[in-house]
Amino acid sequence: MSCSRLVLIACLSCAGCTAESTTEIVTHDPPQDPTRAERTSAARPVERNVAGAVDEPLTVADQAAGSKSPPSALGADATTRQWLSELTATDKNVRDAASDALAQVGDDRLAELCVELLFDPAAEVRRGAAFALLPLFDPRDPVMVAAVIKALQDEDRRVRHISLQAVAQLEGDQAPLAITALTARLADAQEDAQMQAEVVRLLGRHGPAAHDALPSLLQNIQHSEVRHLRAACLRATTRIGASEDELLPTYRHVLRHDADERLRVLAAEGISAMGPLAEPAVDDLLAALRDDSAAVQGVAADALSAIGPSALAQLVKLFDSPHHEVRILAIYAAGKMGPAAASITARLGSLTEDPDPDVRRIAELSLFRVRGG
Repeated sequence: MSCSRLVLIACLSCAGCTAESTTEIVTHDPPQDPTRAERTSAARPVERNVAGAVDEPLTVADQAAGSKSPPSALGADATTRQWLSELTATDKNVRDAASDALAQVGDDRLAELCVELLFDPAAEVRRGAAFALLPLFDPRDPVMVAAVIKALQDEDRRVRHISLQAVAQLEGDQAPLAITALTARLADAQEDAQMQAEVVRLLGRHGPAAHDALPSLLQNIQHSEVRHLRAACLRATTRIGASEDELLPTYRHVLRHDADERLRVLAAEGISAMGPLAEPAVDDLLAALRDDSAAVQGVAADALSAIGPSALAQLVKLFDSPHHEVRILAIYAAGKMGPAAASITARLGSLTEDPDPDVRRIAELSLFRVRGG
């Protein structure tokens, strides 16, 4: 007899569980049995007679659940519900016993039961159903797809989290289904920030197709109090690739007002990616050259260079700034424009004789670039 081990992984710790975060369902394939239907039939629990007598010894799961005998028919009965509810228990022995019992059902039938019990009144049963369905999930099966999308609205966070892992598998022609469901999840003000951040990362992965999620993403960037959610939204907007008219106001707001250094860096990077179209943000970037963060200063200088000649005149004004770092960054940004900044060649030449050795070095480098070097 050959044995295949199926490992189901889900976040059990999100509800405070300190148990191991994996459960294994071991399935045994009968020898010389090439068809899945026959495997399923051979793996089904042994039939019991009406009086409860058994033809085979009770399984470990029967004993662990305190059951005198498992059900005689494969339906969503109390025993099946019990096994599923124990699949995410804190006690590893209980989880293992439940997984052993469920492994006898067969993949096809187990998937059908999980889809049905994904909407059971008991939260622990729904959790187990979502957990067991995840490795069996087939993105091509419309019934499964509809079930996990609906489960994203479950009142239990763990059910939503596990279902989200299934929705993450929807790509290609099914991407619109996933995007619609994820966008609705993001717009739910009652959803916790960690779950929202996971939703946002998935939306970003869909790129421009997820454009309809943009209003919710921008709303979270400006108003969420959770740093990692704001950061996830910023990254997602750059991947979605919306127009500068849609994104620039929010990026400018973050660059000017967000207290988090990393988010200001992300905003400046987003502005830089827009190139000359980000000209309205020149003043914000010039102000960012005086940011307390060297990382923000550096990205702001790169963004000014990416905007090009339209930022040149204001950069030249900073060549004589009383702030040493601002002078250096302004000269650097102007020089990085290359030949497009040829109009300031003489000005850069004069700076090569500046008393400050740092200014002289960066002026020489910038002059070399402007001359096409």
